[in-house]
Amino acid sequence: MRPALRIADAVPTRATVIALPPAAEGLKTGLARYDPVVAVMAAGAVVRILAPLIAAGDKSSDPAILVVDDAGRFVMPILGGTAAQANRLANALAEILGAVAVVTTATELAGVPGRGQPGGPVGGGVVGGGAPGGVDVPGRRPGGMTTGGWSGKPIFVLMGTKDMLETLTHHDELLADPMSKRSEQPEFATNPNRSARSEFLVLIGLCTHLGCIPTFRPTPGAPDIGASWPGGFYCPCHGSKFDLAGRVFKSVPAPTNLEVPPYEFESNATLLIGVNPKA
Repeated sequence: MRPALRIADAVPTRATVIALPPAAEGLKTGLARYDPVVAVMAAGAVVRILAPLIAAGDKSSDPAILVVDDAGRFVMPILGGTAAQANRLANALAEILGAVAVVTTATELAGVPGRGQPGGPVGGGVVGGGAPGGVDVPGRRPGGMTTGGWSGKPIFVLMGTKDMLETLTHHDELLADPMSKRSEQPEFATNPNRSARSEFLVLIGLCTHLGCIPTFRPTPGAPDIGASWPGGFYCPCHGSKFDLAGRVFKSVPAPTNLEVPPYEFESNATLLIGVNPKA
């Protein structure tokens, strides 16, 4: 089913989904009548259409506008990320589509309130890009993945099933760096699972080739990837492959394993990204 049809069944009744031409007229009509608006088209096209329609300098009146690519792989809030709850809707739609929510709001990535939110900054202060941020742990969904953000980068948190964890010991011959000797991870993650707790994998979701966002492809033997595929992360842009520990395969463009960020378990339900565990 096309993303537009799946989204239309899930978004609020006061929302509209724009997927078919003429896109410009559809988006203009949607802005006048609906909030939020979900546009299934290229982000650049949406920006060009929106530019003359948005009030300059007045973020408080921005509607929630989101973009979904035609393949349903990414959901990106364009306007109204914090005030109009577009970021929350992006995460919800990503869950429905099995996509990645690309949230770029600086305060949200840093885990602090935004301007205009209760407790938010009222001056012009800037939150440092490396400030720690929280990400939910997918504790009730073995095999499921939660996405978040830290320091402007997407974060993947996977809770592996027993079968997923067992596969990690069966395909070292396919990997370029099975022991992660040439890759970036904290000292606590220098183990076959590359994690602080064996069942939880935490990765920066950027391909080490050109920084694309890999897709989560956990099903072994996927026809479009190959019979030897054990499940993992696949970058369709240039074909780089990583297993369920983020370890890169041989003979692909990516030179190193996916990076593991510093993190600690703040609780059984939340990870704090950007800090190493307390001794």
